[in-house]
Amino acid sequence: MKLRYAPHIANLLPSAQSLDTLFSQGSLPPSHLFSSTPPGPQFASMTPPAAPSLTPPAFAPLFAAGFGDANLVRNSYRRALLEDAAAHPDGAFPDATPGLAPAANPMHPLRQAFRRNDLRNWVPKAPVLLCGGAADPMVLFFNTRIEQAYWLNAKVPAGLTSVLDVDSAAGGSDDPFAAIKQGFASGKAAVAKESVAAGAKDGGASAVLRAYHGELVAGSCMIAARAFFDGLQASLLSVSATR
Repeated sequence: MKLRYAPHIANLLPSAQSLDTLFSQGSLPPSHLFSSTPPGPQFASMTPPAAPSLTPPAFAPLFAAGFGDANLVRNSYRRALLEDAAAHPDGAFPDATPGLAPAANPMHPLRQAFRRNDLRNWVPKAPVLLCGGAADPMVLFFNTRIEQAYWLNAKVPAGLTSVLDVDSAAGGSDDPFAAIKQGFASGKAAVAKESVAAGAKDGGASAVLRAYHGELVAGSCMIAARAFFDGLQASLLSVSATR
């Protein structure tokens, strides 16, 4: 962490002030979490803007916005974390290994916290719905796919887990979430239209990105979860009635 943030960062959050206020006060950088200077030559390929091959490509501009001169995290801290990831790799990213398990013995404190909160040591015994959006910039849908692959590898019974990408195309009459997907698409279009009407020059793309996780995905997944559990309840009542 740069010295400019160190004196107050420990007691800064949570705060009654809005993020915009904290940004305007200089208490937090609006986007630059990391330095645009690589913490070591071996990490240049993952330090925008010198990394045009970042994946997924659609997120490259978003990732690049996190690097600059007003960085919050010190390069020494980032280097230590990346070196630990190289020495004790995760089982799913960037290269999948049998079992897709998290790092067995990470040494960096933050990666140890990641491991303690990792769900790749648990399998469901009741129906579970994983819901998200493929273009979510805050909670990458890639994480959902990792958990789905882990459960498949763990031999979780078919039909016990369901995955919904609300930002995918609606299927036919056999798609139980078709209406939710259509509603999500309409919501994105409405946000973009409102942004353009207010003068946006990017077709509303930035406004959609800002609203994607906290508004669009959250609302759609809440409706999907309600429909999912209502369906389970109806199934259980149907089974009870036949006994």
